[in-house]
Amino acid sequence: MLGKAISKSSKAVLKAHNAVISEMRPGVITVEPGCYFIDALLSPASEAPDTSGFFNQKELVKYKDFGSVRIESDVVWPSLS
Repeated sequence: MLGKAISKSSKAVLKAHNAVISEMRPGVITVEPGCYFIDALLSPASEAPDTSGFFNQKELVKYKDFGSVRIESDVVWPSLS
């Protein structure tokens, strides 16, 4: 069922992703997702008509002075063979 829920463009991305993954050698990957509250970027984006709908202004005000959060993880990529 999952295959039916994924669009054709998503399937192309997954196919390319899987091709890259299958060619990767063993190693370590550092993953660094983050959430940054930068007023110089958030203010214009939250006021622009084409992007303002992506922001929950009430929640954004709560975290405006928070700064940022970043999680750094190291992932060991084993051999697939």
